[in-house]
Amino acid sequence: MTNETYTCSKCGTKGHTARSRKCPFGVGGKKGKPVTRKSPKAAASRNGFGGALAALRIERGELDQAIAALERLEARGR
Repeated sequence: MTNETYTCSKCGTKGHTARSRKCPFGVGGKKGKPVTRKSPKAAASRNGFGGALAALRIERGELDQAIAALERLEARGR
């Protein structure tokens, strides 16, 4: 669906603007960078005291999981 009221300032063609993907000279509606998922530890490490506390809580959770796994293995051996 083109809109003939628009005239491109880059190429002079009617029906699109310079920001449109249709313009061969324009910015072309380029997409931004993809969103990356960072680990909670990385975010917590650069946040001061609150970040350090969050990192310790994360580490404690990981240690609790490891202890639970070891206890399950020990219970199997008996």
